[in-house]
Amino acid sequence: RSASAVAPHCFRSNTSDLRICALDTDNFVISRRYICSDCKRAADVRKASAQVALAAAQAVAMASGLRAEEEAAENAAVGGKGGRARRSSADDEEMDDSKPYTFMGYNHRSLMLLPYGLGASFPAYLTHHSGLDKQVIDLMVSLFDKGIRPESLSSTLLELHSKRYWRLFLWHEQAVRKHLDQPPVGARPPVMFSTFGDKGGYVGAVPSGTYLATVFKAYSVYRAECEQLYIAFTCAASRRQQSPPPASALSAFSSHVL
Repeated sequence: RSASAVAPHCFRSNTSDLRICALDTDNFVISRRYICSDCKRAADVRKASAQVALAAAQAVAMASGLRAEEEAAENAAVGGKGGRARRSSADDEEMDDSKPYTFMGYNHRSLMLLPYGLGASFPAYLTHHSGLDKQVIDLMVSLFDKGIRPESLSSTLLELHSKRYWRLFLWHEQAVRKHLDQPPVGARPPVMFSTFGDKGGYVGAVPSGTYLATVFKAYSVYRAECEQLYIAFTCAASRRQQSPPPASALSAFSSHVL
């Protein structure tokens, strides 16, 4: 629960930033990876213990005349997690939910530990490669409760993003007209505004209905974890002050939990 052993580690190898979908635009967040030296030492101890257990299991198998797949024995020794070799070591560290020792600056576990509730002011909920603005999530809560399907919300976001694209397109055309009527000295010739889906230009895109539904479920679990952590911190502070936790604050926080 302390940052005394935390230091910068590296940047993500698979992507430099995360794209966050808002109501009619996109935002981006970028961070480097950090490492906790204390957690890394503990992970090295667990890894060494797993290797010793694997060697002992192989010795017993050979003594008994049994043959087993090395990969299966290794997976059994480390807890049955397969497929780790298909990911890079940096990504594997981030995806390991048991005892990770590297994390991004926007990691949700770190956000929950920020003092004075600062983590709650982070404006988005992030997944592995992208994220959703909390305004979109708040809209999901209301619409899904009324029976609106995730695919319908995805279509609505596409319409809002498209309308903003056309507003920017018309503004660009007026800027080009002004440039042609009053050409600045030494200015470059104007360029055409890219299409909505141009991957080298505007890069317009919205999340699918499946992604929206997945984020909705994951965010429900995340808010429940935040509530439990908030209650634990509040009760601990109340015990130190010899006074009960503020019921009004707890009820206000619980009212926003999905």
